[in-house]
This record gives sequence, C-alpha cells and structure tokens, in this order.
Amino acid sequence: MSEAPARGTGLLLARHGQTNDNLEPLRAQGFRDTPLNAVGIEQAHALAERVAGMEVGSLWCSDLIRAATTARIVGERIGLDPIADPRLREGNRGDWEGQLFIDIAKEDPDGYAAWLAAGPDFRFPGGESLQEQADRVWAALE
Repeated sequence: MSEAPARGTGLLLARHGQTNDNLEPLRAQGFRDTPLNAVGIEQAHALAERVAGMEVGSLWCSDLIRAATTARIVGERIGLDPIADPRLREGNRGDWEGQLFIDIAKEDPDGYAAWLAAGPDFRFPGGESLQEQADRVWAALE
C-alpha cells in the first residue's frame, strides 16, 4: 500500500466550466476564445467551493477566457491570483475549430474517423498533433 502524498505536494487539474461550444451539437473549440456560459460560471463557483478547504500553493490556467474566468472565480475564493500560460491551452484543432463535429464527420469522414481512433501522432488538419499538445502542456508543468 502506498502512502498518501504530503499535503500541498499534489497536482489538482480542473477543466474550465461549460461554454456554448460544449452544448449539443458540439463544436471543436481548441484555441477558439469562447467564454463561459451561465452554467459554466455556476460550475466555476462550485469548483471554488470544492477546493476552498484545500491547501493550494498556486493556481494556473491557460490564457483563453473560459479557463481564465474559471481560474479567476476559484482564485477569488481561495485568495490566489491565477497565472495564465498559453502553453496550457486545449489542443489547436486547426481547420476544425468552430465547426460542428457532426459537420466534420460529414465533410471529412476519413479525418473524423482518424480522430476517433487517434493515437499521439494524429494531427488536426491545419493544427497540432496530440503529441505536440501533450508536450506543450508538460513543458508548462515542469
């Protein structure tokens, strides 16, 4: 049985609250700077309450408005100013950004199927590969 990590040494990851792009029919967001909707703001406040009793040493987010707003709401509750880093952005979906996934599936069925079966080398048309995204995020966490 492994020991629990010492307080304050863990890493807590949270996704931003809901945006209209997260509603059916879903859109590819990527680097699109879509704001939180009313539900997303409520979710950010709920997250803030959930982490309020935890020892949080720093608060990081991407520079996109949906993540920055979520982090700001959490930060106000726990007394930390978020640090925005563009390397923490969602993957660059390239030509697919802003398009409905149902339309992508119709217009680019091979690309859509490749994405569903995606391995680390899958590259969004005009965007980045899943491995590039992972490397970018890990670089920010180092």
